[in-house]
Amino acid sequence: MAHTSTTLDVRTYVAELQRADEARLRARIEQAAADGDPAAVAEPAVLAGLVQTLWQGLSVRAELGADREELLEVVRLAVASIDPTRRDADRR
Repeated sequence: MAHTSTTLDVRTYVAELQRADEARLRARIEQAAADGDPAAVAEPAVLAGLVQTLWQGLSVRAELGADREELLEVVRLAVASIDPTRRDADRR
């Protein structure tokens, strides 16, 4: 695919949106850590990057036809990996 000024503008715009989303996530994680939330155990920038990556990956899997339960299983595993206290939490 040849890149035109339009595709580059869209790519730049999407990248800006993703950076803004990640900055908001990082700020929220920093606030959670300041509030003593035990789930905010990782470096905020790293945890925000992980959440952003999971979010994008789940979007791709959904577009490829993954059903809701499959996506929720991925989320449950991710949450349990980040916050071990959630490993035995009730399934919703």
